[in-house]
Amino acid sequence: MTAPLRLGLDLRWLQRAWLKAPTGALGGMGIFAQNLVRGLAEAEEPPRLVALVDHGPVPEPLTTLVAAIPGSEIRACGLSGLWPRMDRRRKYAHLMHLIETESGFGMARALRGLDVLHMLDHTPPPRAARCPTVVTLHEFYDWVRQGWAVYRALCRRMTRADEVVGVSAVVAEDFAAHHALGRTRISHVHNGIDLSRFEPEAGRGDGERLRGLGLPARYLLHAGVMTHRKNPEGIFGAMGRLRAEGLDPPPLVSAGAYGAVPGALATIRGIAAANGVADRLIVLEKGASPDEMASLYRGAVGLVFPSHTEGFGLPAVEALACGTPCVVSNRSALPEVTGDLGIL
Repeated sequence: MTAPLRLGLDLRWLQRAWLKAPTGALGGMGIFAQNLVRGLAEAEEPPRLVALVDHGPVPEPLTTLVAAIPGSEIRACGLSGLWPRMDRRRKYAHLMHLIETESGFGMARALRGLDVLHMLDHTPPPRAARCPTVVTLHEFYDWVRQGWAVYRALCRRMTRADEVVGVSAVVAEDFAAHHALGRTRISHVHNGIDLSRFEPEAGRGDGERLRGLGLPARYLLHAGVMTHRKNPEGIFGAMGRLRAEGLDPPPLVSAGAYGAVPGALATIRGIAAANGVADRLIVLEKGASPDEMASLYRGAVGLVFPSHTEGFGLPAVEALACGTPCVVSNRSALPEVTGDLGIL
């Protein structure tokens, strides 16, 4: 009998997401990682999972998730968590990634015995890896083209992976063109969603959940923290113009873990006020659980998601699966993933 594949999976992003948002508002990359582990657990012949995490606390939901795969283990790796004072400075995060991937410091021991290593956090495979490697790209950010040298250095080193997978054709093609990477080493696989949760028929708990959140009967929805790339200026600008024309828009509910992004909440409140619609903004600043998100989608007049850039756009797909209209931008991956169903 052949021994199960020993798969190393970089779950550091998921670990941080759960620590910042205990409600389960994990964001697109966190949801991807969580669903990937669940899918592996349901496989006919699941691998032996080696979950790679930062030094420091491991959230209980992550421990439970990994334990669902027989023979799995959790290994601390890298530099994050070794120097808490440095970790609090977000600008050092990518520099630490670069140091650990190039030097092997904090990585070599954690990678021993792996048959395959899969990196999920826009992080190149470490030079210390002695097995085939895969990198999943969720976005190809503009700051990689124009920003700090350390970001560009990380991006270049992703090309040493045996396979690079983009979550959309846009991401894969953009990355391949920028780095002259042959199509034999890059592919795209669209994200999936939980169709048992995100479906049109109202669940028995929808009304109770929405009442518990204190929401009005009619509302628009934005899912996730509304950072600059989510286009808050465009959203609140449109609402302000509607109000000026005497067409008062429904309130906008923004559900996201705002505590994880310092300054984001104050910024969107300022933008809403500048456009005269501060009273039309409702913020669920701790985010929402997956079941609450499904109820929010089904109860909304529509999802407003006109992002400047999206590597995939998971909220748009979840909303459409719930039968909710989506207003999206005609940029990046959103036209690809919404097709004829998105209102561009």
